[in-house]
Amino acid sequence: MNKNLQILKNKPNNWKAARGLLREYREKQQRNSYEIMKYGLPLIKKNSKRLSKEELFEVMEQVFLAGLDVNLEESNALLLKLQKQFPKSLRVTKLSGLFEEAMGHWKNAQIIYQSILKDNPSDQIAQKRLVCISKAQGNTKLTIQNLNKYLSHFQGDTEAWEELLDLYLSQQCYSKALFCCEELILAEPDNYQHHYQIANIYYTIGKRSDLIKARQYYAHSIKLLEEQNLKSFYGLYLTTNKLKTLFSRNLNQSETQINEQLLQFAKDKIKKFYLQKEDNNTKTTVLELLEIDN
Repeated sequence: MNKNLQILKNKPNNWKAARGLLREYREKQQRNSYEIMKYGLPLIKKNSKRLSKEELFEVMEQVFLAGLDVNLEESNALLLKLQKQFPKSLRVTKLSGLFEEAMGHWKNAQIIYQSILKDNPSDQIAQKRLVCISKAQGNTKLTIQNLNKYLSHFQGDTEAWEELLDLYLSQQCYSKALFCCEELILAEPDNYQHHYQIANIYYTIGKRSDLIKARQYYAHSIKLLEEQNLKSFYGLYLTTNKLKTLFSRNLNQSETQINEQLLQFAKDKIKKFYLQKEDNNTKTTVLELLEIDN
């Protein structure tokens, strides 16, 4: 058990232990909302003079954020105190936006974040919050718009690209989804998942040229991670088999040879994986589906 937490279990009014516990949670970026509220509120109400102005602000902010999870009334009271003590603080303004979100007052929260962006269009937190609001409202079109605005300022945010990719796929906007994948590959070229994802999209589109690209990306995903990457071997098998079945007349001798080699390579790897399995029913079923002899 955490040393400070253990002290507080026996002596809940020990302000030094409460201070240490909250500081540790901040440093480790741990939410632990219930404990922060339980020990943070007495620290603010009874021992605020023992803290520096800077640390008091950090503690009040930390307890406010915890209150959004467990006690909105206390969060509101803390927000009013922060607004009174720091009336021109941009950080406090953002906290007021979070409070409006927690209350479900989406329009009020949007107004707050938009006012921030009016003065500073590249404010990352305000832009992210607008994305979260439109997503919480189930407005996919607006979420896509907000994500594009966000990414125009923060192109290196791979999580945002992944979120935008998922939204485009949900709308079957494959050309735009491909662009997201390309950005992810540029940002993280050694991430086999990105190559697997873009291969899936090309396979879904399904034209001959797209299948050749899918084959290329599945193969590269395997090159980056061969072990524990069975899904890419499946993708490679399905793609090469589809090229052989539907487009064999459109492949020249060299392309046909490459396709056959990759098809056999995928079959061999899948066979090897399932032959190691103890579940004979699953093993037999999969190998039969792939027309591979046991």
